[in-house]
Amino acid sequence: MDSEPSYEKASATFAASEENEENRKKELSVETRRFIREQAKRIKAILQDEGLDYGDDPEDEETLTSITKVAIQQRKRRIEEVFEFIRRAQHVQLCFLVDATGSMQAHIDEVRKSIGHIVKIITDDVPCDSSSTIVEQSMEVAFVAYRDHDHPSSGNKQFEVLPFTKNIERFTAFTKDLRGIWGRDHTEDVFGGLDTALNLDWSNKFGTKVLFHICDYPCHGREFHSGVGDNYPDGDPKGRTCEGLFSKLQEIGIQYFFGKIYSYTDIMIKKFSVANGEPILEFDVKDVVNIKDSVITAVRLSVSASVAASRAIGGITRAVRDFTLDTTEPDWTSLPEFKGKFVSYEFPRSMKDIKNDVKLEWSKPKHAKVKIAKDPFAKGADRIAYYGKDLSSKYLKDGTELKIDEDIVLKENLHIGKGVNSADRYQLSNQMQTVASFLAQLYMKDLKEAGIDKSIKFLKCKTLILMNEDTSKRFMSRESRFVATKFVRFTNNAGYRILEQTAVDKGVSMEYVQLVTAFSHWTYKASNGFLMVVDLEGIIDESGGKTSVVLTDPAIHCKDITRYGRMNHGPRGMKKFFENHDCNQFCKDLGIECFSRTELASSLAKGSWGLGPSARDSQRMSFERESTTRERGIFSVAQDATSKPKRESALDARSFREFGKQLKIISEDAGVAYRETTDRDELAKRYEDAKRLRAPRIQEVLRVIRQARNVQLCFLVDATGSMKEHIDAVRTSINEIVKKLTDNGRHVSFKDKPQVSQSIDIAFVAYRDHDHKEKGEKQFEVLPFTKDLGRFTAFTRDLQGIWGTDHPEDVFGGLDTALDLDWSDKFGTKVMFHICDYPCHGTEFHSGITDHYPNGDPKGRTCKQLFSRLRAKGIQYHFGKITNHTDIMFSKFEEAYGEPITEFNVKNVKDIAQSVITAVKNSVSASLAVSHRTKGVARRERSFTLEKKEPEWGSHKEIEGKFVSYNFPRSIQDIEDGIALERDKPEETRVKVARHPFARGAERIAFYGTIISNNENVVLKEYLHTGMEAPERFEMSVQMHTIAVFLAQRYVMELKDAGINQTIKFLTSKILSLSNEGSSQRYMTCERKFPADGKFVRFTSNTGYHILEETANSIGVKMEFVHLATAFSHWTYKATNRFLMVVDLEGVIASIDGKMGVLLTDPAIHCADITRYGRMNHGPDGMKNFFVYHECNQFCKALGIEGFRC
Repeated sequence: MDSEPSYEKASATFAASEENEENRKKELSVETRRFIREQAKRIKAILQDEGLDYGDDPEDEETLTSITKVAIQQRKRRIEEVFEFIRRAQHVQLCFLVDATGSMQAHIDEVRKSIGHIVKIITDDVPCDSSSTIVEQSMEVAFVAYRDHDHPSSGNKQFEVLPFTKNIERFTAFTKDLRGIWGRDHTEDVFGGLDTALNLDWSNKFGTKVLFHICDYPCHGREFHSGVGDNYPDGDPKGRTCEGLFSKLQEIGIQYFFGKIYSYTDIMIKKFSVANGEPILEFDVKDVVNIKDSVITAVRLSVSASVAASRAIGGITRAVRDFTLDTTEPDWTSLPEFKGKFVSYEFPRSMKDIKNDVKLEWSKPKHAKVKIAKDPFAKGADRIAYYGKDLSSKYLKDGTELKIDEDIVLKENLHIGKGVNSADRYQLSNQMQTVASFLAQLYMKDLKEAGIDKSIKFLKCKTLILMNEDTSKRFMSRESRFVATKFVRFTNNAGYRILEQTAVDKGVSMEYVQLVTAFSHWTYKASNGFLMVVDLEGIIDESGGKTSVVLTDPAIHCKDITRYGRMNHGPRGMKKFFENHDCNQFCKDLGIECFSRTELASSLAKGSWGLGPSARDSQRMSFERESTTRERGIFSVAQDATSKPKRESALDARSFREFGKQLKIISEDAGVAYRETTDRDELAKRYEDAKRLRAPRIQEVLRVIRQARNVQLCFLVDATGSMKEHIDAVRTSINEIVKKLTDNGRHVSFKDKPQVSQSIDIAFVAYRDHDHKEKGEKQFEVLPFTKDLGRFTAFTRDLQGIWGTDHPEDVFGGLDTALDLDWSDKFGTKVMFHICDYPCHGTEFHSGITDHYPNGDPKGRTCKQLFSRLRAKGIQYHFGKITNHTDIMFSKFEEAYGEPITEFNVKNVKDIAQSVITAVKNSVSASLAVSHRTKGVARRERSFTLEKKEPEWGSHKEIEGKFVSYNFPRSIQDIEDGIALERDKPEETRVKVARHPFARGAERIAFYGTIISNNENVVLKEYLHTGMEAPERFEMSVQMHTIAVFLAQRYVMELKDAGINQTIKFLTSKILSLSNEGSSQRYMTCERKFPADGKFVRFTSNTGYHILEETANSIGVKMEFVHLATAFSHWTYKATNRFLMVVDLEGVIASIDGKMGVLLTDPAIHCADITRYGRMNHGPDGMKNFFVYHECNQFCKALGIEGFRC
């Protein structure tokens, strides 16, 4: 264990930093200061919204970084709360309130017949189209039938009630027995029905509560009707009022809809609307066939409204301005003029500037003269809007003054309090609308290039600065006023989009709805997943001879969650958009139909994954919601265990003890001291601490994984006379190569599925020989790394193959030149693809060809030196072979490289493209495979020498020890609950252990061993690094192995049930405890050896890697076995209901019980509880990475898990 930090040293360091503070400030560049200032404005707003003390403005990047971390944590927490609110909004309680008198029997029967269809349409998980679901979670239904006050006197029930239930059969049986019974007058006890419905068990677990009322006659009281019989003309005999009932309805959060049959209810609904505070939506259900669609629409609208309310979630509670709404335009002659300034922003220069956070430039402030209505005319979620008059002047170039008299809208923040009405807030809003306006112009440009003449734009936004009498400033946002036409809310920032039926009701063509939603999609594509403009509302402007969509007040989701205010929900918000977005004709015409993906990583921008409009992708998108909102594991079970004393006892005694060991390992790996505890509350705190320690480590691994998908590819090519055809082939195939490696949008078979999902830079180094330079010809021609394929093509088009005077070429010079390129650590995968037909100089590298430099490179370079540099830079070298003349050189290069080099036959130039694609894919896979080597506490590797040969056991001494193994878990539920595996009784043994390991892995070294009692040869494994000798680590490894063995047995059983006779199993693993000299113990894991004739295969890693089909074919492994192994990982995810997934599958294809099967070892487990299963557990993100590369196969289909994925 490393020593704990020295606080004296830390204090000294801090004191020294204080002395140099002024020097650091002076060194800050103007641009850095500007960046700090702008970023600080955003951070200040975030912290003020959370009620946190912002303190002084930061003066250096270190301080800014510190407060930014706090702000990001707050924003993440707030976004999670928003999406939890949205999730709850998709839990629905629906109550039918129905008049059950004689005239209503047909409507009661129709509700009964339709209920199954209604619930299915609302809750089924289908793609979002005009008839799709909006409820993703659950739904309860209730029924309140009401009659009139006189029914009990005649022996009939005044009310019949079915409480909330999920049981549709129960609902159907209830309504089947319900009879319409005639009363003595026309009016009914509507208030009694409402009161009864309001007293149902409306639960806050359901975020959307809907009351659908169907009746043909109104309530009692002459104020609610005209010309109908009423035995209680003075109103409800129990004194209830519609104001009181609707107040209670709103307090509960119920949304009320009315199913109209006759006009007798019109006056009543007008009164109800007044009591409700807003118009009540009516549906015409006179024809009973309309009931089904009316209820479905009502529920959808309710869920959409509930989702929209998520924007008001969380943060410090701020006071609201004191105001009275006045929707009438004022008498402008009676209002004073105010003078101030208008400030606006110039458009960004490019999308790159937006992504790089280049500050928008101010336009020169202009004098403003305005009139402002005394009271606002409208209130939104965040702002209030006033009518205004812009009476400013414009001046022409010749000095002529043009007076403006324009109707405008001025908007002011609704809330008051510290910082909420500062200049920064209005500037941020102004900047956001400016960015949206710029993107809308680019969108129209792309539409025009696609032959589409459509217009979409945002109102120009300016900040108005006014001086108050007390010298304080008043800020407002200024926009032109919409012309009097239809106002439409197309989308919000929480995934809502206008329903087709709603658009039709408003008289809005779906063409404009699709134009607007495609704009959001396009912004995501144009920014390469960096941002998305949402929350689109405005008008369809048909003035001026051309119809345009004019928008205002957008929100922007962005990967940088500190930007664009609290309406920015980051990648989660973008994903939510795609859950409800159907690609339309505009998406198709712009070629973005398949570009429906987002990146989820540290901030949920974690590696690339596909999102599309298919049901399968909807399920994939639901992965994160399901895996992050459920708490499963040891503490959730313990908290629920009060009703299960046996389970409670087991957890307290054994499982908590084992659980503490896991937390200790996490702490030690992070370099944090860990004190053992048996206190349950303290252990719960340690659990949270452990999660906080593991989370950034996982994010670091994910960062490396993402980086591995950034590729630098250099072609190193002999450019002498015989090579012209190969140079041309590289040029003509480069577009295909780059497209196949970077194109992300397709659902294709795995062998064609892109391994690279971020970016690729390409370079070209052409080399000839030493004599070319002597003849005045270029010995080397170099194209540095570039993304510009046109530049690459032009370079290679001009490249000529020039004959030399001997066969060998200056290969070493070419290698040296290629190594001097700008190989950047921003790229996690670096590939050099070398193509030549003759070798380097030096007789040791060839045989039987003319060589003017038989003693080797005239500059004294050696292949060992060059390949040492190549390895130091992290470059993976691949060779394209044309003739056998390079064979000796190739074997020497392999020796210098230190491991086998992949050789591709490119004699036929048609093979170049696929060879390069395979080389890059293999390189990315190799980079992914080492992503677990991220920083933790620094540990030393053991000192050892590899000895691959099995030893002569006669010279080795016997060592006494004990074997410890574990019993299987009783069930998958026990695994989820964290119930500790029971140990078998320790078994005494005597063994011999080889003095040196024969193999080294990423985490462990392996020794040959033999068990004396049965003379069995085994493999014994020990951790590679020092400081990892504690028994807890070996226990965890064997427990994990035991769980994998258990799950593999279950998998094979399910395969058999599906009629598939295939075998997959893991070697059993035990802990071997050996007695060292003295009192110490040496721990190892013990497995039997793989069969000598088995073919070793790495099927998957824990980073998403899957073996490529061409790789499997090259080593003679049938894809049937590859599919069997990858389907096992998928099955474990399904069998545990997304709780865990067994990955990192490697082993042999061997005979198992007389039949060829897959025999595995050393698995890793990704788990929703990131404190379990060691540092190879990447949690839900690791599971998601598996699905990036997994294509469901015949075994997935046979087991019925094909659609069950992220």
